[in-house]
Amino acid sequence: MEDVSGDVAFQAFIGRLRKAVAVHDMQTVASMMTPDFLYRLKPDASGEGVFQYWDQQSLWPQLQAVLGQRFVPFGNCMVAPPEFAADPGKFHGYRAGVASVGGVWIFVYFTE
Repeated sequence: MEDVSGDVAFQAFIGRLRKAVAVHDMQTVASMMTPDFLYRLKPDASGEGVFQYWDQQSLWPQLQAVLGQRFVPFGNCMVAPPEFAADPGKFHGYRAGVASVGGVWIFVYFTE
């Protein structure tokens, strides 16, 4: 993926996602997520249960912090933080990814 961080549609999507996460607007966040949203790598988990998991693990502040960082291209996604894309094998921490599918931006993962 090329760097689309300056694209108006991308910026609008990220801005809307940041605002929804800041106020824990689960309905809006859910509408922006892919149905198979990835939220845990160990054990593998995706889809339903993400908000319960974020609540149980107190991850909303971490999600907000990651989404507040600059997004850069990585594979088929735009990801944050940039350090993840720079060296994914050595990166330890939370990362978020969004992708454009059919010209529509979607939130595809937030994992550690």
